[in-house]
This record gives sequence, C-alpha cells and structure tokens, in this order.
Amino acid sequence: MTGAVRLRELRADNAGNSAIVFALLLPMIVGGLALATDFGMWRMSGQRLQLAADAAAVAAAHETYLTDDVGALQFAAMGMLHENGLDIADATITINTPVASGNHAGKEGVQVSVTQRQSHFFSSLLMGGDVDLTREATALIIEPTEPLCILALDPTEPAALNVTGTADVAIPDCAVQSNSIAENGLELNGSSTLTSSCAYVSGGVYGEANITLNSCPAVKTGWRRASDPYDDLDVPSGIDQMPCETPGHGPRRSMTMASGRYCSDISSNGDLTLESGGTFIIDGVTLRLRSANASLVGENVTIFFVNGGTIVLPNGGFVDLTAKTAGEYSGLIMFADRDTQPTDLNVQLNGQADTRLEGALYFPNQTVNYVGGSSSDSGCTHLVARQVNLTGNSSFTNAQCSALGVREILGRSGVLLSAS
Repeated sequence: MTGAVRLRELRADNAGNSAIVFALLLPMIVGGLALATDFGMWRMSGQRLQLAADAAAVAAAHETYLTDDVGALQFAAMGMLHENGLDIADATITINTPVASGNHAGKEGVQVSVTQRQSHFFSSLLMGGDVDLTREATALIIEPTEPLCILALDPTEPAALNVTGTADVAIPDCAVQSNSIAENGLELNGSSTLTSSCAYVSGGVYGEANITLNSCPAVKTGWRRASDPYDDLDVPSGIDQMPCETPGHGPRRSMTMASGRYCSDISSNGDLTLESGGTFIIDGVTLRLRSANASLVGENVTIFFVNGGTIVLPNGGFVDLTAKTAGEYSGLIMFADRDTQPTDLNVQLNGQADTRLEGALYFPNQTVNYVGGSSSDSGCTHLVARQVNLTGNSSFTNAQCSALGVREILGRSGVLLSAS
C-alpha cells in the first residue's frame, strides 16, 4: 500500500471524532452543571430568605398592636429572622417603619430587607467572589373602612365584648371592635345574635355563627387595637371647687336637676329632667331611677362621673338623652373620669324600645352592662367602655353622628403582606 493511499484512508476515517468533541466540550459541560447546581442552591436559599423576611415584617407589624416603640418592632423582627434559621451575625438587615421605599413608600407599615452572602460550591473556578442575595418584605398596616359604634378597650380580658342570653343586637351601618387579645375577645353565647357592618377583634371570636356582617366577609381576627377615641379629653378642671347642688322636686314624684355638681345620691321614682344645655357632675354618688315607669330626659347635656360616681337605670325605664353638638365635649352624653373611676364599678344602662340616646357613652375604666335598646329615632349612638356586655335587644347607629358633633371612631388596622 502506497503512502498516498494510506493518507487517503486516514483522512476518510472519522473514528474518534466524538471523543475529541467531548474532550473539547467537557469543561463547558462541567462548568454548566456547576453553575446550575449553585444557582439551584442559591434559589432555595433565596426562597428561605424571603420567607424569613416575610415573617419578620409581619411579626414587627403585629408588634405595633402593643407598642409604637421602634426598638420593640426591631426586636420582634430580629427574633422572627432567628427563628427562621437566619444567621443574623452573617447578614445585613435593615428594618424601616414607616415603609422607606418601593410602591408603598411612606405608608404605615414595616419593611424588612435582608442580605446574606452565598458561597460558590462548584462554580468557584468560573466565577470569582461570593454572591450577595437580598430579599425584601413589606407588611402594611391597613386601616379599616367601617366606623365603630361599639369599642371594648380591655386589652386582655376574655369576652371583653360580650353578647349574651337572647340579645338581638342590630348595628347595620357601623362596626364593633374588641381590643382584647384573648381567644374569645369577642364572644356570643346562648341564642344571642349580632348584625353589624363589620366586626374586629385583636384576639379571637367565639360564636361567630351568630354574627351577620353586611360589609365584611368574616370577623377580622388578630386585628390591631383601636385607639381610645377620647384619650385626649379630661373632666373639666376645677370641678372639685364647685358647690354641691340638690335636685328640685315637682308634682307626681318628678324631679329636676340644674346644671352643676352633685355630691349626694339622686334617686327618682318618677320623671327626672335635666336642665337643657347643662353640664352635670356626679361626684362619688349614684344617679338612679328606681322604677320601670320612671324616665330620664335631657337635651344637649353632658354627664360626668368622677370619684366613683355612677348611674343605674332600671329595666323598662324610659331614657331620652342627647349630647351637646358643639364645644370641647361635643357629642358626649356620658363621660367617666379615667383617673378616679374604679375598674370594679360596673355601670347598668337599661332601657326600653323607645330609649333614645343621641351621642357617645364613654366609660374607659368600667364594664357597661347594656340592656334594652335605642329607638329608630336615634341618629347616633356610640358606646366605648373597658368591657361591654350586651344582654338585651338593642340597636346602635352611626347615621347622623357627624351632624350631631359626635367623633367618628375608626379602628386602627390589620396587617397585609404586600409586594414592595
């Protein structure tokens, strides 16, 4: 065989080509696999980092239910990051409130940004330096849109807002809220029912099947505590220097009360009429109607309770009270002093179908037992107390509160995890 023939045969032979191509491509294949493996691990790390950031933002936002202290919010966020397996010492963490950047910048909420350095496991020969993974989460504080007609302020007591017995409570145009974090912070038992626009509770609800809501799909549990709507108000100064008044007596056991301070028990078996436009200080004594046939009537009045003063209305008694529509205490029918009223002094407010209470009833330290209703003539009835027990058929409304000078009460908020 000649050399020329041998050369032609060698040139035509393609055996071993695949091995050569494979040898040339092997570094690229290995590098690609290394990158794919590392990218997969980084993706999993990123998902874990995102879950940790989400949990931290929500935890810090929920902490605002208890405090406005930024340090406490940061502590809650850090704790949740640690619980989710993040090595805090090996991460860069930024916590902002309100939201600092993104679509929701400036809004009330908590924004958590977490950056953690990831090492190359297989691709270090192809890529120099480590990779920084950053994940961000934003938890917004969402304000409710429905105003409140009933607010129970107690932060921990079970059944702080309680509807019991055979009570049928109708609040069609406004909401109710319990600030209690107890698992039954809002409770309905027996055959009682509640109809309202929405219902909010910082803890949980018992008896939800008996609740009908007109504007919300379900009771909002785990909700942020509502602020005390009258926390900025105190009883008038100098009332302890006012002279003590006594009621006037009229025919058929009727009585009248002039505007002023009362330091002795007031007990009526008949009609009790308050001076129109008056301010009444019940100082350490009891204002009481003793008969179911008795009545309490007053137009444009404010009644203050101080030093253990209280009111007791009997079942079936007729009540027709309206608040002043202007001035510092506009919209308030009854105002209990938060500094001198004991928490164990319950308030008994009973009425009948024709009861008319136009304005707000405010007892921040006390339990109000509310029996009996408010008539369809009432344009605005609000009840704010430490605890509220509703034990009879009653109604509350927000329909004309603005026109009557009554403050709108809005719950504070819930927490919504949102895209940044």
